[in-house]
Amino acid sequence: MISFSIARITLSLSPLVISDDPAGAYVFDDADDIPRPSFDYVRSYAPDSQIFRRELLRAKREAVDVPMGVKVQGTSAADFEAKKLALDVALSQFVWDGTLTHDGQATTYECEVCAPAWSQDSGMLRQHMAKATITVPINPPGA
Repeated sequence: MISFSIARITLSLSPLVISDDPAGAYVFDDADDIPRPSFDYVRSYAPDSQIFRRELLRAKREAVDVPMGVKVQGTSAADFEAKKLALDVALSQFVWDGTLTHDGQATTYECEVCAPAWSQDSGMLRQHMAKATITVPINPPGA
């Protein structure tokens, strides 16, 4: 099982959970495509000199963007709109903790504000369903 939990502490609400459970309100469009964040370094070097060719001055891990597709489904039109709004508001927090869980192994990351791009294929409106494409900015541990 794969899930991504969005902490909503600043909103005084329980976490919003996106999972691969097809019966859930927030379901990964393709859970196999959810990547684990991989952080790279930004390096700063001293100017070349006659003695040293390339001297590393500083290395800092940089944030990464993790894309994910999420299907949101409600039981009625009102419930569907409420669930869309809940996801919008959860992602609109300035900084929040996102916990990626895969087969019981959880890793929590500091995430930043982002906005979903909504789309609906044929027949999704009648089913009270929409797809959100999200790109979550994730900071490296200890940043």
